[in-house]
Amino acid sequence: MAAGARGYAGGWPTLNSASCQELGPSAEAQRLTRIFVYGTLKRGQPNHGHLRGQRFVSVASTRQEYRLHDLGGYPGMVRAEQHGVSVEGEVWDVDDACLHDLDVLEDIAGGEYERTHITLLAPFDDGSVEGYVCLRGVDGLPDAGNIW
Repeated sequence: MAAGARGYAGGWPTLNSASCQELGPSAEAQRLTRIFVYGTLKRGQPNHGHLRGQRFVSVASTRQEYRLHDLGGYPGMVRAEQHGVSVEGEVWDVDDACLHDLDVLEDIAGGEYERTHITLLAPFDDGSVEGYVCLRGVDGLPDAGNIW
């Protein structure tokens, strides 16, 4: 194969699915963040397209330290020191561009959610998974159980 030509032996080019532009040879070394998603970001849900091109890891559940509330068409997961449930969701490995997109979607800058470490059940109980916790008050909002 000629110098500079690409093929399987040299690794296939990695594409950024959002822009379909080649990320380059260092894309595989790019930092990935392991994130827990629930609700409309899960596979088959309306906002799942934000995870296009990212790597699905597994289904997962939180420890019984959270609750889901119906925020009007989408759920918000809040910390619940008492009466928490094990929220069901998915774990994904996402690149920095996707993480930024998710932060915008979840309105981190506006204070709707915060991205923080989420306590999950095994095998993800090592504290390395982040997720989005709702910061707005949920008093009076309907409880959504443990799955959306």
